[in-house]
Amino acid sequence: MILGLFSCSAFSAVEHKLIRRITVFPMAVKAKYNKSAEGTWWKIRERLTEDKRFLVASRSFLIKKDVYQARAQLTPADAIILGQLLDAHALVSTFLSKRELHMHVYEGDFGQLLWESKIKLHPSLPIKNQIEKAGVKLINDFIASIPYQGYVLTDKFEGKAVIEDGANYLVKAKVGLNAKLKVGDKLQLINLEHKDFKPLFKSSSEFKIQAEGVITDVKKGLITARLDRHIPIDQIKEFDLVRIPSEHQRLFDLFKINNGLTSKISSEYYSPEITEASKEVKEKKPLVTALTIILNVAVFLLLAF
Repeated sequence: MILGLFSCSAFSAVEHKLIRRITVFPMAVKAKYNKSAEGTWWKIRERLTEDKRFLVASRSFLIKKDVYQARAQLTPADAIILGQLLDAHALVSTFLSKRELHMHVYEGDFGQLLWESKIKLHPSLPIKNQIEKAGVKLINDFIASIPYQGYVLTDKFEGKAVIEDGANYLVKAKVGLNAKLKVGDKLQLINLEHKDFKPLFKSSSEFKIQAEGVITDVKKGLITARLDRHIPIDQIKEFDLVRIPSEHQRLFDLFKINNGLTSKISSEYYSPEITEASKEVKEKKPLVTALTIILNVAVFLLLAF
């Protein structure tokens, strides 16, 4: 798999997996800013955990693993080793370079840079007074850049990801507690792959739609959706990525950084295996219509005589 880091052709075969477990390393700053940096580290963790969408490594866990130390940029090899050691889907490093605060997010499995951004600090204000606000703004921008907002759950009674309810196929998904969703919102199950060496969440990568439908029930942190189009249902599984366009747009509008350093993933296309759940009904409809017309004509002729 590591060879894939050095081959563009190999990237096309690497499917992005759900990010749930995240490790946030202490910020790399000059000693005089350590107090502000530590407070910012806590704020970043708090922002990631507040809606229960992510699980974030604790300070005691990092100390136990002997990795509680400031880190700036990581090499792919470092990211892979740390990802395996900490069982992390993503690794966050934040560092100060002159008067710019940088944040990088790496994928734990393959070491690729998923996302990066930076904020120029105001030249007339003390750096220590700006670090916290800038750090929170950067992590918000990262959250807004993620092209999916939840993941498929296996139904605990049925023991499978897709439930048959009469003629309908239903899926349940976990989303953030702060998500603003309503019945009728569009939902998509997507597949996302690495295409090049650019950060995945900031590139022009495409995502493939595996299924789509509408939300039929909303509870705090949990939704149910009816699938109207889908690949073969036995290919839909737990932890598949769930994209909710309205929520993605809300986060993008709320948290994007004005310099445009936000997600550029927008190209989408349908999986060739996707079919409409109502296709069989649509195919039968012309036949039913034709039979109805013939029956009406027959009744008319009988009445005429």
